[in-house]
Amino acid sequence: MKNKRIILIIGFIISFLSFIFAFLYYKSNNSLIIYTSKDSYAYQYAKKNMINTYDVSDSHYKYFHRLWEDFKFNEESNGLVITKYEGISEELIIPTEYNNKKIIEIKKDALPSNVKKIFLPESVETIDADDYENIEILCYRGKKCEELKSNKKLKVKILDDVDRYILYEDKLEFTYNIINGNEIELTNYLGDSETIIIPETINGYKVTSILFDGEGTTSIFIPKTVNNIDANITSKLFNKCFIISCIIILLSFIIYFTTILLIKTFELIDKVYIYSSSTIYLFVISYIIFVLRSNPFEYKKYFIYSIIATIIYLITSYILNVIIKNNKKYDNEIKSKDTFIKDVKLILQDYDFNELKEIEEMIKYSDPVSINDVKEIEIQIKNELKNITQENIQEKVNTVKKLIKKRNKIIINSK
Repeated sequence: MKNKRIILIIGFIISFLSFIFAFLYYKSNNSLIIYTSKDSYAYQYAKKNMINTYDVSDSHYKYFHRLWEDFKFNEESNGLVITKYEGISEELIIPTEYNNKKIIEIKKDALPSNVKKIFLPESVETIDADDYENIEILCYRGKKCEELKSNKKLKVKILDDVDRYILYEDKLEFTYNIINGNEIELTNYLGDSETIIIPETINGYKVTSILFDGEGTTSIFIPKTVNNIDANITSKLFNKCFIISCIIILLSFIIYFTTILLIKTFELIDKVYIYSSSTIYLFVISYIIFVLRSNPFEYKKYFIYSIIATIIYLITSYILNVIIKNNKKYDNEIKSKDTFIKDVKLILQDYDFNELKEIEEMIKYSDPVSINDVKEIEIQIKNELKNITQENIQEKVNTVKKLIKKRNKIIINSK
């Protein structure tokens, strides 16, 4: 009983820790939404991890996507002057302002030769036209744009108001690494906004991987370029997942405890069998829940695996129970059938005759297990031994020897 209490206490502790682990594992902000398109990696990731999604259509995609560029600036009294761009983008969007200061000029030779197209906001007042003869200039209709359009050396396209370009007014709020020579992995988010927009490119390098956690985020836009998310971006379906996981864990422990409590006292080796199968069962259930987890509302395998594991465990426990009971029954039968040898030894202890040494040797090497066919012979042997005296000892010894040989022969033949 004491051992059972210990097992129950250990099981309770494990169960309690499992609930805490489930809570920590599935913790999330309940209002999280991933904005992305249906043909993206992020959409499949959200679907698999039970995160709400908003399908961004092709016509609306341009309102979300970001092509972030890193410029070097000099600060003047009336604004900022771009002195250098060190990225690889062929199409550049010049921001209207940076850190609440307007971009007013782009220095000569600030742009590399690979740039083929550039968007100029109305804030830019000065550029060196010679730098832009091989670059297509995009700008909104206005005085500066009309002036550029009149320069025959330049290729200028005047945009309508429906054409939208995202102008960056703040510094990039991500840390990143360049991987595979021309790709970006975002390693951390430095901002404090509940809405995050992942840039499609940084300095012309495609953003392909997200490594930072999204805890506390209510919405996040993930572009099509991302093909790897190794982060704890959590789900709105947290409550349902948590409840389902806890129910499965609880049912597993109920089945476990029931199995243990229904088993009566048995030998240590039998306990090892039962406890080992129970432990394996709990590990399998935990593995299904925490490692092979998937959306239980879309994938039936989440439940099917758990049910199969439970059925296998119950069948295994039943078989072990039957084996243990049969072993106990067999042991009891053996104990009830090996009393003949013990009885004979007890009788012989009452005598101090050298003539009985031979009888002791014969009993020592006789089969300890009796069968019904020799019951009468065994009774006769014990009666003969009980009636030994100094006068009849030799006669009794000869009779008992014959009876023992006869008994052993019958037992051997029966086997």
